[in-house]
Amino acid sequence: MAMLAIRPTPSNPSSSSSSSPSSSKTCTPHLLPARINHNGPIHNTQRYWAPSVDEKGTHHVHFRGRHLHGTPLPIPPGYTGAVLLTTEKALPRVPKPNHSVMHQLDSDGNGDGEPMYAHERCVDEEGNPADDEGEHMGEEEEEVKMAQEVGRFEELVVWGHGGVVGEGDEFVRGIREWVGFAEGMHCDDEEEEKVGEGRVEGIDLDMKDR
Repeated sequence: MAMLAIRPTPSNPSSSSSSSPSSSKTCTPHLLPARINHNGPIHNTQRYWAPSVDEKGTHHVHFRGRHLHGTPLPIPPGYTGAVLLTTEKALPRVPKPNHSVMHQLDSDGNGDGEPMYAHERCVDEEGNPADDEGEHMGEEEEEVKMAQEVGRFEELVVWGHGGVVGEGDEFVRGIREWVGFAEGMHCDDEEEEKVGEGRVEGIDLDMKDR
């Protein structure tokens, strides 16, 4: 899975300043137990999608003649849900410094001469390249793709066909269990009871089978 760099939508489309506040629309993503052969906006959503909510909080809708049952999942406190549009544009790589600066001795021998550059290398006592340097020389950095934030959400709805989804559903567990488990793995002992800030993995606009 490729890494993504999220770019918020500026409030002024003509402004590319990173200090511009985000104007992403608030929405509610719906995860369907089906594949839709369309990737893009739909202008008349009420014609195809008009869910209702019963007294238990379960969502109901008939989609192409199929009765679907929806379970709302709120985003955990301290997190932000983001709808992302992935692009083929790669995040520019920042070149790593690979040299140090040394000054040549001038006629007075005080080191004020013209600077010259020497590549940094790790060597052993005999002047041979260190083992770890050779291991990393052939490694390439993973490419990071740019993703445009097109919406934000505070909850999503997971739909099941023939009934509500169970507690073992991957999306239900991802929101209710795995987020807290990940926090516990990465928090220090003093921060175990604190809610860390972060963001839920963005939902790609490409809908996939579940």
